[in-house]
Amino acid sequence: MNVIMLNTMENEFFEFQEPKKKKNVRGPSKATVEQTVKSSTVAESAVQEIYDYWCLVMRPNRKNPARLDVKGRDRVAAAIKDFGMETCRRAIDGCAVSDFHMGRNKRGRRYDSLDLIFRSHDNVERFLGYLVEGGADPW
Repeated sequence: MNVIMLNTMENEFFEFQEPKKKKNVRGPSKATVEQTVKSSTVAESAVQEIYDYWCLVMRPNRKNPARLDVKGRDRVAAAIKDFGMETCRRAIDGCAVSDFHMGRNKRGRRYDSLDLIFRSHDNVERFLGYLVEGGADPW
């Protein structure tokens, strides 16, 4: 924003400009970079197999389930690299036995996306724990 001011003593005009603010541009997080690096070593067929399994368990009657985007693909691939195929399937099963995550909660909303299941090591381990506990989760 420019402001023009008059110096009354000498009848001169001065134009003052406010300094431009720098935009805060954040790059990808450390976790995102790590997931991208890990995903490059995992076969595309393995990621597709986990996605197909998720569709089978979580969206059995839907003709058009959610698509697997690049971010989700990287998270699934990183989880396959860290835990293996069978553990990833078991984490999806753990989410499926959780009443809260399947929509039986106060909001009636499902929280069963691949992004949520494989967001972090803690999430994968929590969903694996639901298989051991039998699906009981307090809310």
